[in-house]
Amino acid sequence: METAGTQLPRSTAVDQWNVSLKLAHSGVAAEVRLRADAIDAFRDLPAWFKFVVATQDDVNEVLQIQAAHRLPSERILLMPLGMRREEQQARMPLVIDWCRHHGFRFSPRLHILVWGPKRGV
Repeated sequence: METAGTQLPRSTAVDQWNVSLKLAHSGVAAEVRLRADAIDAFRDLPAWFKFVVATQDDVNEVLQIQAAHRLPSERILLMPLGMRREEQQARMPLVIDWCRHHGFRFSPRLHILVWGPKRGV
C-alpha cells in the first residue's frame, strides 16, 4: 500500500507499506507533510520510506528525518527527482552514490522511465 504517511495507518493487514514522505522542495508545509506519530507508526509496522531527491540538501533532510524517527537505513529508498527520462538518467549516478554512502537503497521512478510525464496510462 502506498501512502504519503500523513495519517496514521488504519489497517495492519497490509503486506507492505510504502511511505513516500515529501521533502521541503515539494512546497508542502512541514507540519502537513511530516507527522511524527504517523511516521513512527509506519516505522513500527515496518514500512519502506521513499524520498525523491535532487540535491545534497535533500539528502541532508532525509538524514534529519531518519535520525528524528530512528528509520533503519535499509528501509530507506532514494529516487531521483525528474518528470522526464533525461532528468532521471542525469541524476541517477549521484543518487546511487548517496545510497551507497548512507546504506540506503536506490529505486528509479520507473513510471517516468517507461511512460514519461503522461498521467493515467
